[in-house]
Amino acid sequence: MSDFTKKDSLANIGYLAIGQETTKGTPVRPTVVVPLYEESLSTNLNLDMDNPIMGNRFARYFNFKGLREHKGTLKVLAEPKTFPHFLNMIMKKGTTTTAGSVQTHPFTVDNDTPVSKSYTIEILKGDVVYRFYGVEISRLAYIFEANTMKLNLTVSALGQFSIAPISSAATTAVVLATDYDDAPNKGIVAGDTLVFVKVTGGTSDTYEEKLVSAVNVNGTGVTVSALSGTFTTGDYCYLKKQALVPTLGEPFKWSGCKFYIGDTAAAALAGAETKVEQGSAIELIHEFNVDGGEKRSGSLDPVALVRKQFDVDIKIKKSFDDYKDFERFISIRKRSLIIRFFSTIISGTDKNEVRITINNLKIKEAPNPLKTGEIIYLDAAYSPQFDATDTQALDVKVINDVAGSAYN
Repeated sequence: MSDFTKKDSLANIGYLAIGQETTKGTPVRPTVVVPLYEESLSTNLNLDMDNPIMGNRFARYFNFKGLREHKGTLKVLAEPKTFPHFLNMIMKKGTTTTAGSVQTHPFTVDNDTPVSKSYTIEILKGDVVYRFYGVEISRLAYIFEANTMKLNLTVSALGQFSIAPISSAATTAVVLATDYDDAPNKGIVAGDTLVFVKVTGGTSDTYEEKLVSAVNVNGTGVTVSALSGTFTTGDYCYLKKQALVPTLGEPFKWSGCKFYIGDTAAAALAGAETKVEQGSAIELIHEFNVDGGEKRSGSLDPVALVRKQFDVDIKIKKSFDDYKDFERFISIRKRSLIIRFFSTIISGTDKNEVRITINNLKIKEAPNPLKTGEIIYLDAAYSPQFDATDTQALDVKVINDVAGSAYN
């Protein structure tokens, strides 16, 4: 065993890694690294704080296990190689098309289920990996900080594994305690390394690291490479960090962002670029029926993330030099919008790109307020709708040089 060193930790030493699940809610070992700027993803135990009449004045007599939620936000870099993974968590991916080294990955709003995929994500904080599984996105907002594009993601998960109390552990057999859950080994995957920390028996804070070869179906057992010590109630284990290598492209930039507006989507794509102001924004919204997941019988964790309707929130700020836009607002006239975010060249004139097509939208708010000494802008908010002619409301395409199998 080695001595366990307690130390303060800098956030930048951590990482965010993601991995697509084959079956929703069945954890995998994430291997795709994504630059992370801030996050608030956490587990809410929702303790049942019971207050019976028990001849006692204190506000709570019991704290029982509650129905848990796992949710929060992530702010990540928007770049072409990892971008499709996040669209996977909120939309449905279609068939990738290939032209030489150029790969086009389409995403749509589909009535068939599943309407999106789930992922396992892990966040390294200090020396401890926090692994969330069954993760999907309900809101995806495109933002720009200076010239660099980032994504604000609102996510929910079905469960998590981070630190687990031990019931017993010797040689290769580990039994986890059920203080947190009746199946505490969910979230561990064969190939993981667990760090076992000894805090009992006068040998405080020594540890050893062991490779997981199997996760037992009984929900409590884990098989590891041979332990040199023994562990018991009061000791604990946690997931060891992985040594991961990122594969990233050049991020999308505001300077490479182009807006096209026309009477139809085809006309918009073929037309001239419309210059818009900073502060223009778009957010994809695919609501869950219950934000923290469905709290059905037989489980402390949510058992599903059930989707409701899809929506898009769009605001475009532009110069008030074309009064026709205000006439379109008054007349509730259809417009189509295509936003193209460009990065570096793949080959020839083909660039890494995210292309958002919104087929039919109406201006619902068009304020153009006056303030002394300032330029007048039209700060329009739009209401997208389904377009019967194009048979869709919107689609998103990511164009990069990564094969579609990476996102299927």
